[in-house]
Amino acid sequence: MDGDAGTEAGLSPVQRKAINLLTQGKSLSETAEILDRDPKTMSRWMRQSEFKAELNRRLDEADRAEDLLMLGLRKDASERLRQLMQSDDEKIALRACVQVLGSRSRIDRRSDFERRVGETYRSMGGTPYSGGGGA
Repeated sequence: MDGDAGTEAGLSPVQRKAINLLTQGKSLSETAEILDRDPKTMSRWMRQSEFKAELNRRLDEADRAEDLLMLGLRKDASERLRQLMQSDDEKIALRACVQVLGSRSRIDRRSDFERRVGETYRSMGGTPYSGGGGA
């Protein structure tokens, strides 16, 4: 053992530090080196259900936070493009318009997806969304 007896929550303080480092993007070998642990210890921890569950929970939490940040940045960028489209400098306004028209929205991507699903169903001899309890 590395002197990392589990705490009440099932993870030692060193294991929690390892999870923090891993969620910050450190590799297993980097984390082992920083924590002065054998890489085999890191591998063993990665097989422990409590460690994996906490690591996955923290990674999911980080993903949600990043999604919220990106959503806010997209809103800011959209507002800035809207302002640039109103610019008195025609070159700037035109470039902003081109940027807006060149970007694919979620609506465009969803329409493409629905089109591909429909084509797939038709190629199989059916119709999209059929077979359910529809009208």
